[in-house]
Amino acid sequence: MRNAPFVNIGDTVRKNDVVGLLKTGLIYAPVTAPIEGVVSRIVATDGEMLGFGSPVMELEPVSAE
Repeated sequence: MRNAPFVNIGDTVRKNDVVGLLKTGLIYAPVTAPIEGVVSRIVATDGEMLGFGSPVMELEPVSAE
């Protein structure tokens, strides 16, 4: 399995970029960015148990110019 994070604070991601993996049983499902933005905070930690709808990270939207 991967040891390095997929994204770090300050990284810019595009909509649908894979920003992490969520393990459910033996399956790893990709977590994708819902919008284009800059990672402002990482909420979940590696190995943490999450419930449905739990935040994984916070994104600051990229303003359209």
